[in-house]
Amino acid sequence: MVFVSATKGLENSTLLRMSEVIKEVLPARVAVISGPTFALEVARFEPTALVVASTDGTLAETIQAAFSAPPFPPYANLDTVGVEIGGSVKNVVAIRRRRGCTVWDLGHNAHGCADHARLGGNHEAGSGPGRCGTDSGRPCGLGDLVLTCSGDLSRNRMVGVELAHGRKLEEIVSSMKMVARV
Repeated sequence: MVFVSATKGLENSTLLRMSEVIKEVLPARVAVISGPTFALEVARFEPTALVVASTDGTLAETIQAAFSAPPFPPYANLDTVGVEIGGSVKNVVAIRRRRGCTVWDLGHNAHGCADHARLGGNHEAGSGPGRCGTDSGRPCGLGDLVLTCSGDLSRNRMVGVELAHGRKLEEIVSSMKMVARV
């Protein structure tokens, strides 16, 4: 069985990545897809770039070939840890930076790329899971972060803006029709 996860985030109680949760539940070969995507724009077939990651290089390439069609050209990658963590961390960075930029009127340059790069840069280049480059140079990291921090369709950006305006997190989340990953 092959299972492709398009879920960004960590399991609340265990902090496991979604690929780890899937492997605990199913006897499957697992790949993950991530990238700068708003569901509304994907549904309208507007272009974006995706990353297909799996520790099984053959599986990553197979999934890449299956998804290779405009408007979502995928890139194969072996670093599932970096891809999944990049897709999760950017939500927190987007909320934090959007709130700070709004409260202190810092402008668009302060939206979090430096923080995100520092979080992804704790590993030596080319070494092990989460290695430098996966996160900052691919759509699953920097591209996803920039979209989440600046896009008008970003739920997490909206949470940061509302926090900056003095609303309580519980009030914001309970009034939303979609899920913000906080």
